[in-house]
Amino acid sequence: NENSKMLCWHHAIPEMNHNERVGWRDKDPNKVVLLLRNDDDYERVKLRMEINKKIFKKYTPNLIELYSKGGSYWEKVFYFIHLTDWVSVILADLHHVDATEVKVIDFLKGQLAKS
Repeated sequence: NENSKMLCWHHAIPEMNHNERVGWRDKDPNKVVLLLRNDDDYERVKLRMEINKKIFKKYTPNLIELYSKGGSYWEKVFYFIHLTDWVSVILADLHHVDATEVKVIDFLKGQLAKS
């Protein structure tokens, strides 16, 4: 959101299998689902991922799965942090927007400061 100025959101499985799942009602070829995965995910989470992929594909053809890299839990965590930070900066560049500009946040803070 902040760097690329593109609307995006995240949900963690299994929690997203409740209320958020109900919101998937309309087909939208512009939506992209990015699944961040680990080879050592809990087996029930892997099953939920596979079921969710079937559901997502009903609503968008754009489904990307990325698997973490690294030998430890923390290496895998930092792999995704590093990767997704760079993706957001590259998206900003591709869309010709300033990744550092946060006028809407500055406006909000300014309005709150007046109260």
